[in-house]
Amino acid sequence: MPLHPFHPVAPSDVAKIVHVVNTDGAFIPESAIIADDVGDVEYNEDGIRCGDRAFIVGRNRKKAKAIRKLLSVPKIDNIPYEVFFVSCNMDHVLFGTQNPAAKSKGQNARYFATHCKHPDDLNQSIFGDNICFDGPFQESWNFIQFDMNSLKRHTNLNILLKSLSN
Repeated sequence: MPLHPFHPVAPSDVAKIVHVVNTDGAFIPESAIIADDVGDVEYNEDGIRCGDRAFIVGRNRKKAKAIRKLLSVPKIDNIPYEVFFVSCNMDHVLFGTQNPAAKSKGQNARYFATHCKHPDDLNQSIFGDNICFDGPFQESWNFIQFDMNSLKRHTNLNILLKSLSN
């Protein structure tokens, strides 16, 4: 029976908590964060250009620390928990656009919500682009934390999708 929208969800109703994070270049060397007059933050596969370098350095340190902490959490309230990544952001992985305009982000989100209603839809949109990490879950996280990989177009969502197909 479908749950009423205001029906409380019991832990027994939840098989797994899945958390998807943008890497936003959080693991790149600080030397690849360049102060520049770009207005907002600009992501490229060779670095981050920004108006406030100190802010981005601090943000990356906090984000990397938070993600590493999340990776050490096996369960939340006795429910299995896993964190997956898209790099550098969802638009980058799904649409190949690393720095989309705000209007494009909204259009992309609507397109995704309309056309990707089943895991197979997502499989078709990302598996063919050679962006999925081909290996075990922990190795995918070791990979994305290395060098400039958290700015390049990668994801480990395929690992989740394969587990849903089984």
